[in-house]
Amino acid sequence: MTILAYWCIAWISGIWLSSLLAIPLFFWVGGAILALPATLLTRQFSHRLLLSCVFLLALGGSRLALAQPRSTDSSLARYNDKGTVTLTGVVAAEPDVRSDFVFYKLDAESLKFVGSAELVEVHGAARVGGPSSCGMGQLLSTHSHLAARGCQVRPSLFARAEMETADLPVDIASSMSISSR
Repeated sequence: MTILAYWCIAWISGIWLSSLLAIPLFFWVGGAILALPATLLTRQFSHRLLLSCVFLLALGGSRLALAQPRSTDSSLARYNDKGTVTLTGVVAAEPDVRSDFVFYKLDAESLKFVGSAELVEVHGAARVGGPSSCGMGQLLSTHSHLAARGCQVRPSLFARAEMETADLPVDIASSMSISSR
């Protein structure tokens, strides 16, 4: 195998390990910082190849760790697939009217889990659907299950970062109640 093949395998292995293990970014960067001078100072070819692969493994892991979103407890996307909720927010755009359904872009303000009295303040956008119509700026409350749009049950390695973005729109088809502000 050529050196480039070893390097590619190391890079992809770092990405794969980072997707499986919750290793903080500073460990990946620290490993890269330690492996680079060791690679440059080693004279034996096999040791240099091994250390350069460790360096690229650490860089691959840090690349995926950097791509992960920094979501907070108030991010709407954090509550995807956590159960049925009542989501309240303001209609932020003109409705997308279809033949049998209407979709709204909702700027979420709060959510409440079914069976819980606790109201959680959230931020983020949601795409909600329903048969009724309302206009921009109206307060909308919907009762349903939050789910990331186009999400698979077992996301692929490379879809993880995209799927968990802090402002990821969520699809909700549910019962709604509309009130004006």
